[in-house]
Amino acid sequence: MKRVEDGALKGQQRRTRRTGARIMKMLQIVMMSFVLLMATDVAGRAVAAAAEATVDVKTINEMQTYTGIKQGPESYKYYQMKLGPRYFTGTQNMIFKVLATAFASDPDVYISRKNKYPTSSKDAEWYCVREGSESCVLHRGEFTEGETFYVGVHCVRDCEYTLRVWLGNIIDLTENVGFERTLMSFAADSTQILRYYIPAAIAERKASRKTESVVVKVEPEDRYSEVDAYLSLDSNFYIIEEAPASHLMANGVAIKFGKADESWCVQCYIYVIVNVRKA
Repeated sequence: MKRVEDGALKGQQRRTRRTGARIMKMLQIVMMSFVLLMATDVAGRAVAAAAEATVDVKTINEMQTYTGIKQGPESYKYYQMKLGPRYFTGTQNMIFKVLATAFASDPDVYISRKNKYPTSSKDAEWYCVREGSESCVLHRGEFTEGETFYVGVHCVRDCEYTLRVWLGNIIDLTENVGFERTLMSFAADSTQILRYYIPAAIAERKASRKTESVVVKVEPEDRYSEVDAYLSLDSNFYIIEEAPASHLMANGVAIKFGKADESWCVQCYIYVIVNVRKA
C-alpha cells in the first residue's frame, strides 16, 4: 500500500515539475516578446528622432527678402524667425509673405510659436491656404519682441516663391475733394494694409446720394512696378475666395466692391492688402 502511495506521490511531483517547466517556458517567451517589443519601440523612437533631426529649419530675419525658393510636389520647408528690436516698434502688424513667382505655384503657410514643424491648421496658430500667393497677417498685440516663430510652407505641386516677413502699420484712406488720387510711397518687397470707411452717402455739390459701390485703384507711377492687391472684409485679414477679386489695369490693379456683392455694407471698414514686388 505504501509503494502505491509513493508511486502516486512521485507521479504527481513529476506532473507538477512538468507543469512548472511549461509555465516557466511560457513566461520566458512572454518576457522575450516584451523585450523584443521594447527594443522595437526604442528603435522606432530612435528612427523618428533621427528623421526629425534631419529636417532642415532655415533661420530668417524680419524685413529681409529671400528669393528663388523652390519646392517639389507634396513637400514642406521650415523656417524660424526671432523678432528683434531693430524694426519692431510695438505698434505694427507682422505679415508673413510667401509670394508665388512661377506659374501655378500655390504655397500654403502655417505659423506657430510652439510647434517647430507646423504642417496644418491643427498644429499652427496662424495659417493661410488661399489659392496662389499668401500674406499671413498677425495683429499687433498678438506677439511681442523676442518671440520665436516657426513657419511651415507646403506645396501640393512644384512651386517657386519669394519669402519675406514685413512689419507695418495700417494706413487709413480718406476722401479727397474731387476724388483726386492719393500719392503714397511704398518700398520694394513691402506689404501695406490700407483701410477705408465706406460712408452711407456721398456728398455731391448741394445734394448727396447713397453709396452703391467703391473702387480702389492701385496705380504705380512707374509702369514697370509690380503690385498685387486683395480685399479683406474684416480686420482678421482672412482673405477668402468669395471676396471681390482684383482686376488688372493697363498700369496697376483695381478692386470694385458694390451692392451686387453678397457682403456689401455701408458705414463699415474694408481692408486692402497691397504687395509691392518691385518699387
